[in-house]
Amino acid sequence: MILRLGLAVAVVVVTALALAGRVDVGTARLVVIVHAVLAFTALVVNVASRRRLRRAMALMKTTVPVVVNEPILTPRADLATLIARVRELGFELIGGTDTTLSGPPVRTWILTEPAGDVWVEIGFAATPIAIFLSEAKGGRFVETAYPRGSTLEHVVGPSIRDFAISLVVDALALAALLVAAPTG
Repeated sequence: MILRLGLAVAVVVVTALALAGRVDVGTARLVVIVHAVLAFTALVVNVASRRRLRRAMALMKTTVPVVVNEPILTPRADLATLIARVRELGFELIGGTDTTLSGPPVRTWILTEPAGDVWVEIGFAATPIAIFLSEAKGGRFVETAYPRGSTLEHVVGPSIRDFAISLVVDALALAALLVAAPTG
């Protein structure tokens, strides 16, 4: 967020310096246009990502994991490393599930701690990922992803907002440079 909006602040500073006659107006216009192109491209990419994620979430709501019958297949090396790390925390492998979204089934290894209050689903989603889950009062689930942290909805939404703000700043800056800036 700091970088995304920081660049918009830089556009404001460059524009102000150009309006004050301290920076060449042509250079300032170029900076604003380049930033606007980058912000627009990032906005389009993030909107497309959000659309793809929403389709995937809708598809996930209709799937049902199927318990894997013995033997549970050996995970690939990077997943095995993550499973070993989680086992070091006291979790035990209890089974696996296969979930089909589109294409081949997605294998998930399930581990639980001895008391059974917290369990972990380990699988592959672009990179190996472990989802730690526990049930809170009232039936709600608490979920934490490792090693990537927050789910994508906390990244894509703010990015769309920040890039849209950047485009508004760019449009205002360019308008100011075209209308109010000296031409020489």
